[in-house]
Amino acid sequence: MSTLLLKFKLRLESSPIRSGALYTPGVFGPQFHRWLPDGEKDAIVLDTGDSNATLKVWFERRGFVDGNLIKFDYERQEVEPETMVQQGRLDAGPLIGLLEIRGLLQEDMTSLQQNQADDTRYVALEKRVIKLFYPPVNRFLSILRTQYGQYWVPEIEKWDSRKESASAYLNRFGYPQWSLDGGKIWESFRSATIWLSVGALRKQQDFREYLTEEDWREIASLVQQGWEPSPAASIMIEAIELFDRGYVRYAIIDAVTALEMAIGESFRQRLESASESTFTIEELPFYIQVAVAPTGDRVEEKPHGAIIHKVRSDFFKLKLSRQFVIMAKVLKIPDEDKDRTLRLIYIRNDIVHEGKEPPENVRGEFSGLLNAFALLLPDRKLRFPLAHPGNRIMPED
Repeated sequence: MSTLLLKFKLRLESSPIRSGALYTPGVFGPQFHRWLPDGEKDAIVLDTGDSNATLKVWFERRGFVDGNLIKFDYERQEVEPETMVQQGRLDAGPLIGLLEIRGLLQEDMTSLQQNQADDTRYVALEKRVIKLFYPPVNRFLSILRTQYGQYWVPEIEKWDSRKESASAYLNRFGYPQWSLDGGKIWESFRSATIWLSVGALRKQQDFREYLTEEDWREIASLVQQGWEPSPAASIMIEAIELFDRGYVRYAIIDAVTALEMAIGESFRQRLESASESTFTIEELPFYIQVAVAPTGDRVEEKPHGAIIHKVRSDFFKLKLSRQFVIMAKVLKIPDEDKDRTLRLIYIRNDIVHEGKEPPENVRGEFSGLLNAFALLLPDRKLRFPLAHPGNRIMPED
């Protein structure tokens, strides 16, 4: 048995932000005051949960003195302590890590040394590295983001085997290097097959979701009409972006929030278009009857204004799932999409109220909710394309 050393570098820079005349330059990782960790001697040991594995992380003093200030630079390590202790803000740069796995079997060593692409032992080793690496590093970054308010430090995505291979995931972290001789010789840890499949996460690939010439003409018309975005649709787009980037938990929360807003928007539009005449509750559509008298009690004839007020009041007292069932019946949302949407509502409740993690695969539920959402706002003609689903050549017909 032997010991494997694995070294990685995780870039943590945040892109610059422009807002009108305001310009916020990009930052390079966590921000320190009058001090920077001095490499491995200031390393923090993270808990891997494995007695045969040790993981430690640190930041290096990178940059150079430019005038009176230290300016960050990936390639230079010329930080002067005398200047550092006078500086209000210092960029820490990338997170450096060293993972040590003890008791490596000879078969694993052979697979690693011979660079055996797609060997089952090699792939299993990659998966073990991810399991040892992701939870403690993500927890460390969460401390920086939450406890110390450094929200610009990016979170790292959890590996999703449906989205990418283990090698593709590991290569995000600066093409990790490995050593079996205590760090004398280092080799790249990146031989297994690399594949990505973002499109499989959400809806089936359909190029008709993208802009067409006809859409371009319609956009000109919408601009002239003073088009305003639907608040519900705006949040749903953010949810889709989160989902496609792999932040499934937050995507579900935002998507169900957008659904709730769309239900309210759709319901209010239908109330506003109701007849101005006086009628009984029993003459109203089914969904309004349920909203006004969910217990089935007979309600006496009321003036239009009183009915509308009671409809609005009683409907919004119902649980979201009940509101959705009512609207699904009115809008004839297909049963499959209705059931999938209800499941996602319940998943969202478990996430928010019970602190649970979402199931591993919610693609069907998410797609069903998108279909239902589009029917709630039919006048919007919503589409939900993928940012990069691949490409293909198709005949003109």
